[in-house]
Amino acid sequence: MNRSCGDCQLCCELLPVRELDKINNQRCQYQRRGRKRCSIYAQRPFACKIWSCRWLQDKATAGLSRPDRSHYVIDIMPDYIGCTTPETGRTDLPVIQIWVDPKFPLAHRDPALREYMVAGEHTAIVRYGSHDGFLLIPPQFMSTGEWWERPTMPGDSWETHSAEDLLSKGLEISL
Repeated sequence: MNRSCGDCQLCCELLPVRELDKINNQRCQYQRRGRKRCSIYAQRPFACKIWSCRWLQDKATAGLSRPDRSHYVIDIMPDYIGCTTPETGRTDLPVIQIWVDPKFPLAHRDPALREYMVAGEHTAIVRYGSHDGFLLIPPQFMSTGEWWERPTMPGDSWETHSAEDLLSKGLEISL
């Protein structure tokens, strides 16, 4: 892909970074505007070094707008959630993570994003925070043939997982 971040720094605002004690939806203390985007770029933590958004890396995102314009960031790292669905019962479900700017809570309804999910057969967790969001399942996986948005329920474990957790579940990680 021949894309670059440009002025987009949405990931530096939406995503949590444990090593920096940075919570989600809070501008990173090291984030800078303009040419110098990160004041600790050369010494940034491992989580920042390995992280990238799918808009930069995945050719299938060609129809999507840059994250700062679409108001969501699709994490390149897969994840999984523990949940109960009518189709499968209790399961660990592999998902992509879509971090949505809470100032634009309906950004996940972008038709281009929905087309991307259908074409890639992606189930997603739409995250407004580390523990706040909902499960989004494309129509082809539902007996109703409709999109399914399922909010967080008691007993769900939708926290973000480390690379070690993901590997233990057998999820492929592209670094």
